[in-house]
Amino acid sequence: MTESTFTSETPTASQDDVQRLAWGVLLGAFIIFCAILAGSVFTLNYFLFRSTVSGQSFLIVGRGTVGITDANLIEQVERDRRHILNNQTVRTDAQSQASISFMNQQNNNLIVAITVKSNTSLLLDNFSRPRFDWSRAPYNINLKEFSGELDVFVVEDIDRRLQLTIETMNNMIIDVSQSGQYRVSASPSQVRVINRAGNAIILDPTNPAASQSVPAGEQIIFQFANPTNDPDNATVIEAQIVQTPALIDLIENSTFQNTHIPERTQPDEVVQSLPLDWACGNGANNVPQGKYSVAKIDGRTALHMVRSENASTHGETFCIQAFGTDSQQGFDVSQFDHLSLQATMYVNYQSLNACGVEGSECPLMLRLDYIDANGEPARLFQGFYTTLDPQLGYPLGCSAECIQEHQIINQKAWYTYDSGNLFSILTPEKRPSAILNLRFYASGHQYDVYVGEVAVLTGNTVDLQPFNNFADEDDDS
Repeated sequence: MTESTFTSETPTASQDDVQRLAWGVLLGAFIIFCAILAGSVFTLNYFLFRSTVSGQSFLIVGRGTVGITDANLIEQVERDRRHILNNQTVRTDAQSQASISFMNQQNNNLIVAITVKSNTSLLLDNFSRPRFDWSRAPYNINLKEFSGELDVFVVEDIDRRLQLTIETMNNMIIDVSQSGQYRVSASPSQVRVINRAGNAIILDPTNPAASQSVPAGEQIIFQFANPTNDPDNATVIEAQIVQTPALIDLIENSTFQNTHIPERTQPDEVVQSLPLDWACGNGANNVPQGKYSVAKIDGRTALHMVRSENASTHGETFCIQAFGTDSQQGFDVSQFDHLSLQATMYVNYQSLNACGVEGSECPLMLRLDYIDANGEPARLFQGFYTTLDPQLGYPLGCSAECIQEHQIINQKAWYTYDSGNLFSILTPEKRPSAILNLRFYASGHQYDVYVGEVAVLTGNTVDLQPFNNFADEDDDS
């Protein structure tokens, strides 16, 4: 029988190295796989729920000419409308005004509308929205290098969170995150935020403790200290923060948000939504009759007044709101130092030239009835029109009762009118002591007009001494 000899082989050092290397490669591959998987999940999650795309914003010139500057620093002029892109600067002069609409391009709904008042400049740093509607990310609107004055309107029932920031030239930040109406102004000497409805915060990056929330119906003014080494300013102005009530709006339902549907007088009658707190109608013997109702245009609620049917005779469609109580004739404004009229309008069409042969048939007119300082009834008018043929020689004012000449504005564009302080404009004997009513009306032959807001603002103002403004700096440069 042959004996077999078995020998035991012990792994060599090189074999151990190979095994360790194999396990290392396997473990490394597993780690890489996990990292790729985690990265893929994170990337997919970010893409689906957090990624953003540039939003759609466009500018409509309400009056005059607006300058647009992009990265090449070459200014273009705009008299009508155009898209506004990120990193473009918008600048108005003393005679111009524009509105910027920030839209949800998925459903073409308005998110924010900003009125760029005269002598104002701002940079659209960024406007972005979530890539997908199911994302919980907010709308982001960042405006920088702002100086001048803005009216900000954030629509009600916005479909997602909003982060709107406005950074001034002196690095103050205004943060708006709720539906409402705001007015923001900025100069080197002060920043003012008026919150008519909503919620706003004003932030000082250099002093976070000085940040302030601006409640609805209030205004906050940040007054900056003037440079003590400025030879043009001998008076030392201390830095301060002032919070006061905003001006009182005498108008109820000034934006026509509150409506009702009247009962039908005929079974087949078509009824339209009408604004509460307003009495609306047509002038006597106006045939054909104008129509009026609350409607939506460009995402805004507005009072729509229209007269068509090839009308070739005078017509008038009006809404009026009276002030005061039975025991008081009008609303007493004698104790205040400020009174102004404001209106936001959109003239879609007018058939007459200017305001007619007598200057009294503007497609939109404002009329304020009041008691003057001598106790006598008085009236003020202001008209707006969109077409003018100078060769016809039509008057551009109505009478001594006109506040100013009628204003020409752009057709199919939003425009916000501000009368300024009437107490400063009118002579002492014509100064209002009590306001009886405000009436706005479309007039002429054929017209198609939207009114987004009408306000009568009064109260006592807070005047802080400015030491300079951005316009002065530009003039000196």
